[in-house]
Parts: sequence; C-alpha cells; structure tokens
Amino acid sequence: MLRLVSIDAGKSDTKARMRKPDGSDKSIVFSTRMDPTTNDVAAPGSFITEYANETFIVGRQASTGSAISSKAEKIHRVTTYTALHQLVDNNDDVRIVIGCPIAICENKLKKDEYLKFIFPENNIIVTVNGITKRFFVRKAIVAPEGSGVLYIDDSLLKGMVGIIDIGGLNINCCVYDRGAAVISTLFTDNLGSNVFKEGLRKELFKVYGEDIPHYLMDDIIEKGFLPDNTSKSGRAEGSEKLIKEYKMAHVKSIKHNCEQHGWDLKHMPLAFVGGASALFHDEICELLPAAKTYDDPAMLNAKGFLRMIAD
Repeated sequence: MLRLVSIDAGKSDTKARMRKPDGSDKSIVFSTRMDPTTNDVAAPGSFITEYANETFIVGRQASTGSAISSKAEKIHRVTTYTALHQLVDNNDDVRIVIGCPIAICENKLKKDEYLKFIFPENNIIVTVNGITKRFFVRKAIVAPEGSGVLYIDDSLLKGMVGIIDIGGLNINCCVYDRGAAVISTLFTDNLGSNVFKEGLRKELFKVYGEDIPHYLMDDIIEKGFLPDNTSKSGRAEGSEKLIKEYKMAHVKSIKHNCEQHGWDLKHMPLAFVGGASALFHDEICELLPAAKTYDDPAMLNAKGFLRMIAD
C-alpha cells in the first residue's frame, strides 16, 4: 500500500504524521536522542532500533542528542527510520516529505546531498523493538523547516509574512511573499531551546553557585523557578525573576538577529512556529503582541508537510 508520510526530525523531538486510508492522520512524537545499546527491551517512549548491523536505544531513555546545525547525521537517519517503522506496515511503499534547515533547502546541491544521506537507498529494512519491516521509498521531498505553517494557515499566503521557526538547536527564519521564499531574507542561527537551556544553566551556576544537572533543566524551566529544598518557600530566592528575564533576553536576541538580517519587524506580519515558540510564548506576545502564534506549534511542520503531498 502507498503511504503518505511527513517527518520533522528536530534537535529536541522527532515529529511524524501519516495519512490513513480513511483520511484521518496518525502522529508520533519522541525525543531525538540515541545511544548504542546491547539491550533488547525499551521503556515506553523509547525504542530499540536495529539498522545496518547496529543497534541503538532511541527516544526518552537515550541521553545523546545532536549539537550541530547539520542534520546529515546518523541520529537523524535512525530517528527518521524509527518513526517510519511506527507509521507504516511491512512492504508498504512510501511517499515522504522531510524537513531540513532552510539555508540547506534553498541550495540544490546541499539539499540533494542531504536527501541522499537520509535515504542512501530506496529499499529500507529496519527492526524496531524486535519487529522487522521493509519499506520502499517511492518518492522523497525535502521541505524547508518553518514552511509547514503555509499549508495550515491560508491567511499567510495572501501577502508577505516573516516566519520564525524556533527549534531545539536552530532558528530558521525566512520572509515569504504569497508562499514563495524571499531568498535574501533567509537565515539559520543557533538560538533554539537547547541553546537557551544551556545558557540558563550557566547563568544559574553563576548566580547561585549550583551546577545544575542537564536532566533537571526542563523541569526547572517548566516550573519557572529553581527548586530549593533547604528553603521554606521551596524555591531559590530570585530565581523566578531570573528565569523570566533570561527568557525575554533570548527572545530579544532572536528579534535582534532578524533585524540584523534586514527584517522590518515593526511593519511586517510575523508568524512564530516550532516547538520552542511555545516555551517563549509569553515573551513573544509581550515583545511583539501582533505576531501570530499557534496551538501545538511543534507539529506544524509535520502537519503542513503532509498536507503538501496529501491534499
């Protein structure tokens, strides 16, 4: 059976969708982390993936992510195959859209190289949690990260709009004119949520002298303060204000980078997408209150890419 699939293998999470025969969509999301393993059992949210004579633990139980801008890494190939395995049946044909940084996508040579890296062959065999599946990639398309929202929000196709996609490592930014990328405006920079988290971790160490483990940072950011079990209040004094101000400073850095690339943020319609746009939602609305934000922004690329090939 021919399956239509979209995969956005981000630096924080891998998001994927598949159009089912009844017209509805099936989704999967898991952490983009991977380690070699000799285990054969994974906890919920994780997978034991075997490909090309190597075995990995993928997802929540793994600890190693990606810290470089390029997505031409083994981790992105393996997470893409892991997601495909969860969405398609054995011996299915697949038509698929995958995302990549916009600066790569607008360079044909680099785009073709990236596509060839992710799918070095059309016939793929992968084993996940002990189940082996073979699927044939009939057609693969590379789409620029951030552009998925154009297929979700039709209002963005009526004029100019600056799309700012805040991911795990990168921001991918581009102005679109009625759906067409304005090449001179596009740029990618390392200002994603993982960069913010590491910067905040260092700031907490500077202020409180506490070397906070990386695995606690998501919980600290979600709470909005640094917990302190030795304090009657249960939180480090001043930490709530520090985290709020650090978040605002990060959004101001994104705004400054757009302006440095010639964007007129005051007069141009703006749309913030990507999973980390939810993390900075309040700060975005305070700094640029007329900018558009979206519910479940992490899935916008996967949803839009699927509509691109399915509708």
